[in-house]
Amino acid sequence: MTETEEKPPAELLKEIYVNGIDGTTGDYSLPPMSSAALAKVIKGELEPGNLNELQIKKNRPVDFPVSEAVQDPTDLSQAGWAVIFPAAMDENHREAIKEALKPLLDRRQEKAGDLYRVFEGETGYRAPESKADFCKRQSPEIRRGPARPEQMPFYVLLVGSPEEIPYEFQFQLDVMRGAGRIDFGDDLEAYARYAQNVVAAESGAVKLPRRAAFFSVRNPGDAATLISDRYLTRPLFANLQQPKLQGEIPLKFEWDLSLAPSGEKAELARLLSGGDQTPALLFTASHGMIFSSAPEQQQFREQGAVLCQRWTQGAPILRDHYFAAEDLGDANLLGLVAMFFACFGVSTPKFDYFTHPRATAKMQIAPHSFISALPNRMLRQGALAVIGHVDRAWGHSFISPGDNVEIEAFVIALRKLLNGDPVGLATDPSFNLKYADMSTTLTEVLQELQYDPTYIDDGELVRLWTANNDTRSYAVLGDPAARIPFTSS
Repeated sequence: MTETEEKPPAELLKEIYVNGIDGTTGDYSLPPMSSAALAKVIKGELEPGNLNELQIKKNRPVDFPVSEAVQDPTDLSQAGWAVIFPAAMDENHREAIKEALKPLLDRRQEKAGDLYRVFEGETGYRAPESKADFCKRQSPEIRRGPARPEQMPFYVLLVGSPEEIPYEFQFQLDVMRGAGRIDFGDDLEAYARYAQNVVAAESGAVKLPRRAAFFSVRNPGDAATLISDRYLTRPLFANLQQPKLQGEIPLKFEWDLSLAPSGEKAELARLLSGGDQTPALLFTASHGMIFSSAPEQQQFREQGAVLCQRWTQGAPILRDHYFAAEDLGDANLLGLVAMFFACFGVSTPKFDYFTHPRATAKMQIAPHSFISALPNRMLRQGALAVIGHVDRAWGHSFISPGDNVEIEAFVIALRKLLNGDPVGLATDPSFNLKYADMSTTLTEVLQELQYDPTYIDDGELVRLWTANNDTRSYAVLGDPAARIPFTSS
């Protein structure tokens, strides 16, 4: 047992870690820092621009993301479905993408009926407008609060790069709706394959065994993965093994759950081989690879890749240490839904969302915002959706200073996915609701600290902030109305 593993929980929590390793140096992309150092940064933050809607979300009397007129939010004829294209997208390119997506668009129109909407051209998204500005431009009747599908559908698919439709818009839209994104650039065949795969999964052509796998990495000498393994993956796995645990959403069916704690790259390769060992639902917790100082093509190709078990904290990074997009080969992942807990697991913004205590300006970490290659290739090869982080994953987001494990958001999301809920609905009462709660609470705390510097201790402030950033930064790649096509028996 290493010195790090022997540390009691209280000692591990004295320093703040993020789950990201610099691929060129083998060091943490952000050095561990004290609560006091991070608290100095937090106290200078501004309140979110959509605070009013976050407060409405937090104060909803019931766990229901749509208006009371909607009886079943899983039914598109009641909840609606929309697709948003960038207004600036070349018309010929947009029409070519729509033609490639036609099987999916036709199916969504059939299911949603009058609640099917396409926003394009003049009604498409105009950067850099906010969600409120976008909705106001569509109709003055679209108000803040729970989704009213007759005004704006609940399920919304964004089609375009994060440069064309920024993450901030997706985060704001996601507060009261189920938002997802696909971006295959000029690859029309990829759009066509994705559309065909979703339709195949929903029309009964794909039926997956009820199998879910949890892949957990615990690198020697590394406190970050020790925390994610001990406080996230294992408690989550234990929770889901109890189908009718009191106080939790009961699982409707029996699932084959497996824990892959070896963290070996070969084990992840097996789970993503497309063979009999590939699960219907995959959850991973690890470091995400970061290449902000590497050549651009390597960053685009490997940022967000899953660092596996062979790396030891402080040692150089070898290519064989992490699982990247090219390691998928030609695996058929048809029907898979995955969730990654790792820095840059699904996407990278141009500028770092976090300002280090010693930084004098916002730090640019990429030539432009982009989707991570691994999850995007998974969508190209059959996966229906991948849920993960834009920017950094904060391990302290699910541990309180009192050493209490707070993984309800993950529990709710996975239980809903296992019950067959659409991805956008499964993530709403978990990550979206928690983000609203954390964001409004954090704003109130920061306001109080202006008048009373002793209002809250640094450790609790850091917990609120990391929980807020962590839940805000979760995003869905793929159609938010997609769901796992498991067998009915």
